[in-house]
Amino acid sequence: MAKRANGEGTLSRRKDKNGKTVGWRAAVTVGTKADGKPDRVWVSGKTQEEVREGMQRVVSEHNSGMLARTQGITAAAYLDQWIDHVRGRLRPKSEADYRRVVEKRLKPNLGKLALDKLRPLDVERLVRTVRDEVSASEAKRTLTILSMALGQAVKWQMLPRNVAKAVDAPKVEKKEMMVWEPREVVRFLAHAQTHRLYAFFHLALETGMRCGELQALRWADVTESKAHDPSAGETVRRGVVNVRQTVTELGGVMTFGPPKSRASKRRIHITAGTLDLLDAHKRRQAAERAALGEGWQDTDLVFTTELGAAVDNGRLHRVFKPLAEGAEVQRIRIHDLRHTAITAMIRRGYGPKLVADIAGHADPAFTLREYAHVWEEERREFAPSAAELYGSLPRIVGVN
Repeated sequence: MAKRANGEGTLSRRKDKNGKTVGWRAAVTVGTKADGKPDRVWVSGKTQEEVREGMQRVVSEHNSGMLARTQGITAAAYLDQWIDHVRGRLRPKSEADYRRVVEKRLKPNLGKLALDKLRPLDVERLVRTVRDEVSASEAKRTLTILSMALGQAVKWQMLPRNVAKAVDAPKVEKKEMMVWEPREVVRFLAHAQTHRLYAFFHLALETGMRCGELQALRWADVTESKAHDPSAGETVRRGVVNVRQTVTELGGVMTFGPPKSRASKRRIHITAGTLDLLDAHKRRQAAERAALGEGWQDTDLVFTTELGAAVDNGRLHRVFKPLAEGAEVQRIRIHDLRHTAITAMIRRGYGPKLVADIAGHADPAFTLREYAHVWEEERREFAPSAAELYGSLPRIVGVN
């Protein structure tokens, strides 16, 4: 008997326990395995014609190099494989977010489905479920991460196409930015000035540094210089904060790493008054270290717990909320202190490039987009006359 060629197969019946035919299946030989045995792809269907069409599709995809080899692989198993692939390739915070979405959103909704059986309608149901049960932004994030995972499956030739790309992301309404007015900043700082982390909030509201950058700030990153001012006839004290790293909290574990972007690694100039404030904070920290003795953790961090350890996000929130309530200011997030500082810089007339440099934005265009409403406020208020721009002008004839 002649050897069957690649792509040929024999149809066989699929029967139930009573011997009744419930479908058909066939094996398509697409090559030879490393052990010399035939490499086969099985095709199933309710009718012989459906199976023959499936066989032709397998042959076509095999010949074009697009054959998906996913028999028996569930979406959950593949997602685990994909997470292993991206491990170490992402920033810790991003990797944790990917894992969260996979475990909480993707596996519960799609995990039991065969990877090669995923259809756009399955993804549509997933997006709708997450949108209705959680939020539109979470649904959009879920769709994005699923699309990335399936895109890798296409690259690995496990799937012929990315079905997530056939589904539209839900519309997400951007939340209005919350910031304090200057009078609220003054009220908050006056109320918080006796707290041991007062310098943290002061520096956030003055420089617009991210919370993670402040949590990771070390004393070695705070430098001082003195320069002679001939006009004043005195030595002027200046300070610089060097942003070299940031901290990410994953499952209660503080992880130090490089800044968010190249632009985030920057130097921020601070005033002599802020240097005095940091000096006072350092003396207070030294007293805490002396009182604790050997129990103090020597981390060189500017902002620490009473034991010298890094201040985690939970502690910051527990401190910030009652301080804000006591100051009787509107409720905002700690991250909004950064928005408050950047908004104040814009209102004081700082240009987009300078604000972007101070904030650590890689592109001033992002600063313009993110704070567009503030720039618009400034443009409305700045409506100069020609005389203000160019000096006295000739009187226009016919105008009183």
